[in-house]
Amino acid sequence: MDVPRTTVQPGDAFDLTIYTRVADAPAARAAVFAHVVNSAEVIVAQRDSALASGNWGALTFPTILADSFRVQIPLTAPAPDAWQIVIGMADLESRGRLGEPLSVARLTAQANDAAWRLDFDGKAILDRAQIAPFAVAPGGTLAIRSTWRDIQPGWRVFAHALGDADRIWASADEPLARDLEFALTFAPDTPPGVYPVELGVYPINGDRVAVYDARQQLLGDRIFLGPVRVVR
Repeated sequence: MDVPRTTVQPGDAFDLTIYTRVADAPAARAAVFAHVVNSAEVIVAQRDSALASGNWGALTFPTILADSFRVQIPLTAPAPDAWQIVIGMADLESRGRLGEPLSVARLTAQANDAAWRLDFDGKAILDRAQIAPFAVAPGGTLAIRSTWRDIQPGWRVFAHALGDADRIWASADEPLARDLEFALTFAPDTPPGVYPVELGVYPINGDRVAVYDARQQLLGDRIFLGPVRVVR
């Protein structure tokens, strides 16, 4: 595998090439994946592809395949942290893993000091948000620290930790302020697992507003921080 660098920031992208020795045509009908995993063993970025992009008819066996793709790290991925690149293979139909994944490289994730400039429909601009810690016990609390500007009066921010079927296992709701820190406490019966944290802006008795990135591309009506892991 080719890894071009060992230091990254949220918002970065890097190119990755994975070399796979394939003995015959049936073995080629698989997918290769790459996960960027943080210190809480949570996936913060990932890419996957069919071996040889699915062009198996053009191959002769045995062969060595070189699959290259770009891994984009979300701007909202928590950092600083210690990450690793984990690669593996999966069945194309069942998506079940073929063998054990391998940790092949370590990355130093540095904080990205550039402003995010996420525009919540002209009601407020989010320049930065950070979750800590990345893993908590059931009933535990994590802190969300955020920096806002151009805040219009009367607007609030919410955060939810979501489980299966978008069940909310932790929630917080605060009036918007420039330097805002609030706590997200998980229910004592929260099952162990990985929980994305959604964040949005809304008026009292109103709907959440749309979110646009720095290029004014619509991201939806929320952003995701984390995710975080709940462990016993």
